[in-house]
Amino acid sequence: MTAKAKKYAHEHLMCVVNTELKRRPERFNGSNVSILDLGCGNGDLILLLTENLPQLNPDFNFKIYGYDINEHGGIKKDYLKNLILNLTNKFPQVNWSDHIKLISENDPIPFPSQFFDIIISNQVMEHVKDHPALFSELNRTLKHNGLSAHLFPFKDIIIDPHINLPFIHKIINLDRRKNIIRLFSKLGLGKFHVYRKKYGYNLEEFTQEFSDYFNRLVHYINHKEILEISRNHNFRLSYRYTANLLSNFFWERGKKNLTYEYGFSDSPVKGLLYMSLFKYFFSITLILDKEDSI
Repeated sequence: MTAKAKKYAHEHLMCVVNTELKRRPERFNGSNVSILDLGCGNGDLILLLTENLPQLNPDFNFKIYGYDINEHGGIKKDYLKNLILNLTNKFPQVNWSDHIKLISENDPIPFPSQFFDIIISNQVMEHVKDHPALFSELNRTLKHNGLSAHLFPFKDIIIDPHINLPFIHKIINLDRRKNIIRLFSKLGLGKFHVYRKKYGYNLEEFTQEFSDYFNRLVHYINHKEILEISRNHNFRLSYRYTANLLSNFFWERGKKNLTYEYGFSDSPVKGLLYMSLFKYFFSITLILDKEDSI
């Protein structure tokens, strides 16, 4: 994911969170709104939330948390130490050592039950091995009226965003996958030319690494599977912000001062329609509401 695409995704999730806070403030205890960035990476989304949410919602007191997984390919030596140091330099008033965790992929979410009002993630769901186990943990750690928002590509996507090649994620046979990655790369397609220029990869190194990457770290899911898992774990599923990712925000981000707020229209049918159209080309926005009624 490019830096520009990541910034765009983070700003979209920022809009989703702020819009949810604005549309139903009674859903939250304003004196303590706890938000978790699941798979927080280098902390950019945490910084964005910490900087802007108090200004946009001055009557609320926010506490932002995050964690990541040891086994993820992007985790380097001293990751946790450096992340906490960076966050502390920007916001020294927060004890980030208590707010940021690094765990194993088989561990539960490292926070107490019914602790969070909102849980968010950017491009994480397609790297989760056991989706039912994660949804069980989302249910456990969210408060009764809590919600979670997740931006990620479905299994239906045509061009895999990790390597920018079509249908690679659908190939199960490892040798066939390697051969196709090699062929596309020779033709100048995908990310090989970027990795060769930036990291010095040769063709065989690139082919082997990405073939292994899909085998170990990419676990796509589709709408039908998500729907069943959501029902089994007490969540009401919605795609109500999927269209905003491409439409409203393009308009909003051209303004000098961002409001980080979407015009809200809770239409389940429209959300499903947009998801059905966008799932082949872009990431979708999944909203999980943990409550009796909306």
